[in-house]
Amino acid sequence: QLYALMQRLPSRMRQSMLAERFSQAQRLALERWIIAQKALENKRSRGGAPAARSSTKARPGRQPGRSGVSGLHLHRRKVGKSFYRASVVVGPFRLSTGFTTKLDKARDFLEVLLRIRSKVSDAKVCLASSLASKELEQLKVCFKTAVKEEMAQLGAAGRREMQLNFYAKVPANYWIGKALSTPHFSATDGGLEQGFEAWKSLTLARAAIFPGRTNRYTILQHHQPEDLEAAWGRLRQKHIDVWRAAGRCPTEAAARLAALEAKHHPYHERMQRRWMTAASRNSGITDDAGTQQAIESIL
Repeated sequence: QLYALMQRLPSRMRQSMLAERFSQAQRLALERWIIAQKALENKRSRGGAPAARSSTKARPGRQPGRSGVSGLHLHRRKVGKSFYRASVVVGPFRLSTGFTTKLDKARDFLEVLLRIRSKVSDAKVCLASSLASKELEQLKVCFKTAVKEEMAQLGAAGRREMQLNFYAKVPANYWIGKALSTPHFSATDGGLEQGFEAWKSLTLARAAIFPGRTNRYTILQHHQPEDLEAAWGRLRQKHIDVWRAAGRCPTEAAARLAALEAKHHPYHERMQRRWMTAASRNSGITDDAGTQQAIESIL
């Protein structure tokens, strides 16, 4: 906030304030902060893209390919075999099958997933602006019914071969630059219930935040930064609890979140500075004298 206010002053006034109003310790602290911000921006502009590319190579023995069919994912192994997997998005969930070497079988699996999606879509359950228990229960019943109906038609052998599983996502772009994901759950009776409850608990933990369509920038039009930080504390802990309840290591879940937070920190700070600048303008601090008073109040 202090840096944003200083930038709004004319150059001579800014230099005068630094010389007359700032202590030596404050000037040095501000200088170190500016140098650190520039270093982060330079590192991001030079090193961000290669780091992202290298992450796709971190899976030894497997090279992702393209099947040419939407919803079918092709993976080629070094041994020369091709493996196929079907995957579709159904509401807040992503349904995926196990791998198979048979393209025709993968196409059949994809047809099953598309029928599940169609049944859920036909139910017209909408959670865009409501998280009432009625809508949540409607989605739960519709999703579980559609999956169970299609699994029943496959038979026991078909279900074992298909290895259907799913996970859900909850928006968290403002805090970590991407959505939060639940663990993968088997699409069996117990797995469907456990997976849905995991998604529901994360969704309700985020319920205090505007549920409509936003991105990491526009969400600040609906909430103040301190409210978003408080909400993130609740959502972060609930995410760790969900992974613990699924039998996963909570320490590893917390470490993944910490790494994502650290990576996203420069963007996060920049968005907060934008909000503070806009808030100061809206509060009537538009002239140089008002800006000086605001700076002095911080000092």
